[in-house]
Amino acid sequence: MSIIFLFSGNARTSPFNLDVSKRNNSILQSYNDYLFTEEFKSLYNYKVYITADDVHLRDTIDYFTPNHIRNIHILDTGFYLNPIEHKTKNVDFYLEKYNNKNFENCSKYENSIYQHHKILDCYNLFRNDKETALFIIRIRLDVIIEKNILDILNLFKSDPELQTYCSWDFMSVGKPDIMNCYCTGLENNYGNYSYKTNVPRFLPIMHDYNDTDRIRWTYAPERQLFEMLFEYCNNNNLDINKSIKSDNYCNIVR
Repeated sequence: MSIIFLFSGNARTSPFNLDVSKRNNSILQSYNDYLFTEEFKSLYNYKVYITADDVHLRDTIDYFTPNHIRNIHILDTGFYLNPIEHKTKNVDFYLEKYNNKNFENCSKYENSIYQHHKILDCYNLFRNDKETALFIIRIRLDVIIEKNILDILNLFKSDPELQTYCSWDFMSVGKPDIMNCYCTGLENNYGNYSYKTNVPRFLPIMHDYNDTDRIRWTYAPERQLFEMLFEYCNNNNLDINKSIKSDNYCNIVR
C-alpha cells in the first residue's frame, strides 16, 4: 500500500508554475522540509497525482521523479501524462447542475465548483490506477506546509478513531474511505448542504459553524465540504469530534 498525494488547483505561486517569475520557492522548500524528507521516503511508498490548469511538466516530473509521479492532467490542454480509461465529466456538467439550483437569498459560489472539480479529477486519476492507499493526502498547489508529515501520520497511529486531519480546506490527510467522501463531493451531494446534518454544538473544524451568517456561508465551499464530512461520520456511526481533527499546518502563499 502507498501514501497517495493529490495535488490540485491553479498553479499560481506553485514551484511548478509555467511562469517562473510567479513561483514561490518557499513552497518547494516546505516540501523538502516537511513532506518528502529522506526519513519519510525511507519509511513509506508514495505516489503523486496532479490536476491543474497548467504546470511545467519537466520541472514537475524532475522534482517528484518518474518513479513516484503516477499521472498529471493539465486541464487547459486536456493532456494526460498517462492515458486513463474513465475520465471525469467536464466541469460544465457540474456548473449547469449548480446554477440550476434555487439558492433563495443565499450567496452562490461558482468558483467552488471549479475547485472541487479539480479535486475530483485528481482523485479520479488515482481511482483509475486501482491503487490501494494507506492514506490519502489532498493538497492545494499554492500552500506552504508547516508541519512534518511524519508527525501527522503518527497522530493516526496513536489515535485509531482519527479519520482525517485537516488544515481548513487547504490540505487534508486521511484514511481512504473518508477521503473518498472528501474528494467525490461533486458526484454526490456537494453544493446542496443547508445545515440539515445533525452536528454537535462544538465542532472540530469551523468552530463558528452554528453561528455564522447563513446567507453568506450556506453554500461557501469550505462549509459545504465540512458538512459533507460531518454527514459521513454520522452515516458511519463515527463521533465527529473524535474522527475529525484540525490545525493550521499549511497556509496559502499569495
